[in-house]
Amino acid sequence: MEFKELSSLQKLYLNYNPGIDIKQVWRILSNLPKLEELIFYGNNIKLLPERQNVFKRLKSLHLGDESLDLKLVLNSLGSLPRLERLYIDKVNTIPKEINSLKQLKTLVLVLEVTTAEDRKIIFENLRGNRSLKLLQVYGKKFTSLPKEVGSLVQLDTMLLRGNDIKTVPNEIKNLQNLKLLDVSSNDFSDQEKARIKKLLPNTEIKF
Repeated sequence: MEFKELSSLQKLYLNYNPGIDIKQVWRILSNLPKLEELIFYGNNIKLLPERQNVFKRLKSLHLGDESLDLKLVLNSLGSLPRLERLYIDKVNTIPKEINSLKQLKTLVLVLEVTTAEDRKIIFENLRGNRSLKLLQVYGKKFTSLPKEVGSLVQLDTMLLRGNDIKTVPNEIKNLQNLKLLDVSSNDFSDQEKARIKKLLPNTEIKF
């Protein structure tokens, strides 16, 4: 059986294939009319082929390669009409082109080692995506949350579990639409936990 015969296929794992022919794969996948989720990381690619709009039903995409040119990739993903969930591994920053994804509701970022300036740029650039509702960020040596987090007023869920954060900026109080903040498995003192609860009195907080 060939891939093009799998007309009902909705979810496909194609991760860890470093020798993959990306153009050939994209041609084949364009014949899967019901494909909604594609897991495609660890393939040592830099770019995606230009014709993304063939994936008319794709809702969820998982990418992750150190060589990935995120600026160009995000621009090309902007043509996907239903892309709601994006997972990106092995990144140091997120360019402003993230705002081309007009339907994006969920963004999961697994960061490499980042500086405070890197994290500032990430949160600054996410500010322009008005459709984003859930943000999850995990990173090696993710020790501080920038004050720019306070500009993400569109969020209703933020997941920062498993980092090395010890405090949050006062600007987090601006997230009045936030229903859930998960900061479990960080290193908050009891005093800091009480402070966070005071900053977000109407938010469910998981420590």
